[in-house]
Amino acid sequence: MGYFADEFQKYFVSRTSRRSPLIHRGYCVRSQAVGHCIKEFLRDTEDCTHRQVLSLGCGFDSLYFRMCGNLGVEGSTCFWEVDFPAVVKRKRQVIEGTEDLKKMLGEKSDYNGSAPGYSVLLSEDYKLLGVDLGDIAALDSALDSAGLRWNCPTLVLAEVVLCYMDPTRSTNVIGWAARRFPHSRFVLYEQFSPCDPFGQVMMNHFVSLNSALRSVTAYPLLEDQERRFLQEGWEKCHVL
Repeated sequence: MGYFADEFQKYFVSRTSRRSPLIHRGYCVRSQAVGHCIKEFLRDTEDCTHRQVLSLGCGFDSLYFRMCGNLGVEGSTCFWEVDFPAVVKRKRQVIEGTEDLKKMLGEKSDYNGSAPGYSVLLSEDYKLLGVDLGDIAALDSALDSAGLRWNCPTLVLAEVVLCYMDPTRSTNVIGWAARRFPHSRFVLYEQFSPCDPFGQVMMNHFVSLNSALRSVTAYPLLEDQERRFLQEGWEKCHVL
């Protein structure tokens, strides 16, 4: 619909859907907000010899291909993506079956983690891992086995992901990231304010899809999210 530019999403989406202008504007704001945070991180770390973007619950996002195509960050920046093994398997099949995407990856090799079930695609600056975010030990092991650098500047991205998880498990992810990445930022984008009229419609919508937003009622206000991050070990937190 032209709300924002993404020349690679066509490879991952089989059909287009018309939604109301309000929904389209919401997705546009989401794209702009997350894109702003990523570009700010890349700008602030441009003098670093190596930096990482770790996308948790990446789905079929085309982030790596958009960033490499538009910002020229190949070489010094490595993009890591994690999602359920079934999702990663499908995404890997799309990438391997699309010549334009394969060309951007360059040389790649398969990698088998130390635990069974990891579906992984590796290239020099793009890593795709299949692992359940609810299992912190498995997540940590998979990333470590695949060669993630824990001490270099890292942006951890959770874009409408943790809200679907059990509140305790999603908060554990935030605390794990604070402990494991000493030089990092965590970008969280998700719903809040479930009790106002819009929030009630939103919550009912996701329940009807059998995909309830499980963490939103535990952290309904902006200050709840701020408190959540500070309690889990982050030095500062800014919430909009």
